[in-house]
Amino acid sequence: RSRQLDCGTGTTLGCLVSSDGPTETKCVSTGAIIASGELVEGSIHSLWTSGTAAVYDSVCQEMADSAAANFKAPLMPSPGMMPRKGAVPVAPQQPHDGPYSWRDFFTQREIVSVTQGDFAVYTVGDGPTVLLLLHGGGLAAQSWALFGREAAARVEGCTIVAIDFRGHGDTTAEPETDLSKATLSEDVIAVTDELRKGEDWEAVHLMGHSMGGAIAVHVAATGKLRGLASLTVVDVVEGSALEAVRHMNEFLTLRPESFSTTDAAVEWALATRQLRNRGSAQVSVPSQLVEVEATAPGDETSWRWRVDLAASEPHWVGWFEGLSGKFLAQSVPKLLILAGITTLDKDLTIGQMQGKFQLEVLERVGHCVHEDAPARVADVMARFLERVGGGQTKRLTARHQP
Repeated sequence: RSRQLDCGTGTTLGCLVSSDGPTETKCVSTGAIIASGELVEGSIHSLWTSGTAAVYDSVCQEMADSAAANFKAPLMPSPGMMPRKGAVPVAPQQPHDGPYSWRDFFTQREIVSVTQGDFAVYTVGDGPTVLLLLHGGGLAAQSWALFGREAAARVEGCTIVAIDFRGHGDTTAEPETDLSKATLSEDVIAVTDELRKGEDWEAVHLMGHSMGGAIAVHVAATGKLRGLASLTVVDVVEGSALEAVRHMNEFLTLRPESFSTTDAAVEWALATRQLRNRGSAQVSVPSQLVEVEATAPGDETSWRWRVDLAASEPHWVGWFEGLSGKFLAQSVPKLLILAGITTLDKDLTIGQMQGKFQLEVLERVGHCVHEDAPARVADVMARFLERVGGGQTKRLTARHQP
């Protein structure tokens, strides 16, 4: 049931609170009880803070303590392809209660050096069929962690490859603020060309989320990605994306600039429903942050966003303008995955009626579809790849946690 709770310091919490537990949430500034009942995973629907950051941290800690016992750690991957030069091979990890490392989901990480810079690349799985993953703006390759593990478990002979864009994650490339579609597309092509040296890649299936989905379409449109066999776009449609751009700065002003810990950032992402899957949040959110050392006596270390999304504003329209036409123009098999019922623009509606692409709509997920429901998205991809000749679906004896 929905409640509006005021802690008495000007901070209002929009919460969903159960009534069957003794937990009390207190305002650390006044000591007043602002909520009672058991706080469980996903209980806070939205959190708006106009008062002290300490109140926010208090509520996040309540959620962390009560939700930890309800979260089951996901199964870990098996080792995949042999390490390339510069890669970091890892042994299988045992399940634990998080937060998670890339090692819990990918079997290797390497820094791929090309003319444009040094790009962090994560892989899991083994085989000549490659599923190349491009993350959304402000996110990182580790946002694909749970999905990558699930996809590798479902498709025979498939290598999952996730790249950190410039200005994101552990990639270093100058200028970091040049996130134009042309620059990002050339980066992807250069890194892919370098990766495939000495590898027996038969086909590349390109998949991108949000901004990464737009860049995937632009990469395909260049005709420079060798071996392109299919194109998948996750939750980005030209019309709605251009409309959302108008409100982007408003969203960014509501987002905290920094956090006292990475755990606090994870709880913020869950509380505001940016993510709905704790397991994914625990590996994805920390990869979006950088540590800021204390600069004065008495100050504490904090964590801020790795990417200044506001600085990328000059490129927002360019990412999405003309996207539908380019998507439909690609001759390879195409898949569009959406979160819930989304209004397609005119071009996509006509194209879908003409059977020019496969459309999959997933309910009960947010914008980060592959993070909220990695197993369900992996099921969709496994069937799609099998249909287009990109691999054979494995018979699973046990399903991973979604």
